[in-house]
Amino acid sequence: QQDQRNWAAGAEGERQVAAALEPLAQFGWTALHDVRWPGRPQANIDHIAIGPGGVVVMDAKNETGDVTLADGRLRQNGYGRERELDGVAQATAAVTALLAPQHRSAVSGLLVLAGQEQPPTTTASGVPVVGRLQLAAHLAGRPARLTPYEVAGIGGLLQGQLTGPRSPGLATTAALERPARKPRRGARRPARAMAGPPRPTQARKAPSARELRRRREAKEALLKAVIF
Repeated sequence: QQDQRNWAAGAEGERQVAAALEPLAQFGWTALHDVRWPGRPQANIDHIAIGPGGVVVMDAKNETGDVTLADGRLRQNGYGRERELDGVAQATAAVTALLAPQHRSAVSGLLVLAGQEQPPTTTASGVPVVGRLQLAAHLAGRPARLTPYEVAGIGGLLQGQLTGPRSPGLATTAALERPARKPRRGARRPARAMAGPPRPTQARKAPSARELRRRREAKEALLKAVIF
């Protein structure tokens, strides 16, 4: 029963955060909810917002009890929540690797507290935390990073990658190899390996006397045919 209550509380927190993102549509933002986590078939990412201010990967937490953020550390009832912050960082990295290199710097992570008010504050781990009621204003106030065309392109890419029947594999920057260079003009190409040793040249046999006589008779017959 405790697991069911935790699941229900988490689902309600995600619903509330999704509702908080809706007003951003008028400012050019779009959002994906409950999408697949690249490289983790059994996990999901709560929300991804794509807009002029960049791509924001979000984890919604509907924490209960005493939730505090002080000295760069997020605590619930006195216990640190570094694991949740690390999860946001990992999800952000997984989504970043799906994008083209020129768009990767526009991706960031965000932990959203669904049940608490919290001004945007960056933790010691580098992951910002914000309350649900402050979320829309925080995203709308970000400096522009993407054009409307880029927002539409990235949104379509992530929707295709993360809402399919299977979770995409975890991409890395190493997978984006440069194409092989073409040989320079005039450069010598490596010799091809021979299938086997060259066949020895066979010496021609001298024609026999009979063969020579046959050739001479054929030549004479040809000359007579031409003359007559």
